[in-house]
Amino acid sequence: MKLELKHLSPYLPYGLRLKYVSTRMVDRLSNKDIIQLKEINEGYIYINGYRTNNKSYIPILRPLSDLTKEINLHDDFFAIPIENMTGYKLEGNISDAPTTVQHLYKCSKGEIEAKFLDYWVIVQLLEWHFDIFNLIKNNLAIDINTIK
Repeated sequence: MKLELKHLSPYLPYGLRLKYVSTRMVDRLSNKDIIQLKEINEGYIYINGYRTNNKSYIPILRPLSDLTKEINLHDDFFAIPIENMTGYKLEGNISDAPTTVQHLYKCSKGEIEAKFLDYWVIVQLLEWHFDIFNLIKNNLAIDINTIK
């Protein structure tokens, strides 16, 4: 699997951040060299109007396991994504929860893939920069939790 335009373009309206890496070995991560994805044209990422080498930038995403953790969703608003999206509190037996909650919970545990989720759920996950394409697992994206 390689990073393709089809993996980046769904995040374009939501200000996806990219990390510049000089090699594919990402061992020292910091906030340096992080840019916001603003333009993709003819399959290339453009930075300040200049076409870049796509292999030099990889997306910064949240793993689906973060769905059940309290995270900063936006502008210092902290919440548990699965509860914020569905209004369902994760308490007790998950099998009693609505189907959408059960599917999100199974995604967070790696039991099913995001392709089994409803469209509105996928759109929300894209907006919050969740990794719905398993890019982190394939070393094609950086887990946001590893950035210092």
